[in-house]
Amino acid sequence: MGYNEGMWQLVKGWVWFGLLLGALPSAGAQQWLEMRFHDSVSGRALSVEVSLTEQATQQVYSFRSQVDGRLTVWLPHGEYTLYARCEGYQPV
Repeated sequence: MGYNEGMWQLVKGWVWFGLLLGALPSAGAQQWLEMRFHDSVSGRALSVEVSLTEQATQQVYSFRSQVDGRLTVWLPHGEYTLYARCEGYQPV
């Protein structure tokens, strides 16, 4: 698998993850969200800038994942759209 094909799979994965994240129901007033970011070709952990936008209020929450690619956040109940940006990676 070439690098560009791997990047395309990574981008498709992010889009799918964002759609799933927006559709997830929550039982409580707040919810934990645990994520891990890694390159789908090399498996290398990625330090990613993440923005989550709550759909009803348009409130934006911004975070940065740890060096090992992990991010755990506590969010108010709602539906969110996820945007992730990592240096050296381009949207396709």
